[in-house]
Amino acid sequence: MDTIAKMLLMTGAQKRQPISFVGSNNGYVNAGGSLTVNGDFSMKAGDLMIVLAFSNSTTVPTTGSSGWTTLHTKAGASTALAIFGKVATGTSQAIQITNGYEAEAQVLRYAAMATPGGTYGAVASTSSPAVTSINLPGLTLTKTDGTSRVLGFITSSTSSVPTGYAGMTALGGYSQVNQLYTTAAVSSWSALSGGSIGAAADLVSVSLEILRS
Repeated sequence: MDTIAKMLLMTGAQKRQPISFVGSNNGYVNAGGSLTVNGDFSMKAGDLMIVLAFSNSTTVPTTGSSGWTTLHTKAGASTALAIFGKVATGTSQAIQITNGYEAEAQVLRYAAMATPGGTYGAVASTSSPAVTSINLPGLTLTKTDGTSRVLGFITSSTSSVPTGYAGMTALGGYSQVNQLYTTAAVSSWSALSGGSIGAAADLVSVSLEILRS
């Protein structure tokens, strides 16, 4: 096998590598505070940062921090959220949030790629006031080759996690935000229900596809 053929083979194998989960952290961002994305993990330049900002009002959070893109917003009956994304340029990155109460970050990586990075694909959200069960919306994925991850965000603390997701501990308690991620890369994603919350609450939930840029 010649050198070019070997390079093409290696490139094809790299492209089939799923996204790996690097780490997460969270913090309160009320009164115009900021969240520094790093936590107990080794983020590096090229990693994809996804931040959800939660508001315990119907005012959607915003950011003026440089380089962050607003990926999605949703307001419910008494809560609201916004999702922001950015490719990291270093080991620690801050994002300032306006109209937020709490922010949660997830960091993802294509560990096998020579040039790291990533982006987001399909996104869907739903709002259900005064419910006691989780309903995460389904997605028609942008990529169906089995390399996408799906992140889930729920504006209420949960007592159980839907099948197919791994859960992150929410900051705070009742009526805060929980973030979830698929336990494996996927090629399709249907609506999920079955997780429960401790008591009836306004629920805004989002499903977001993460894929290779």
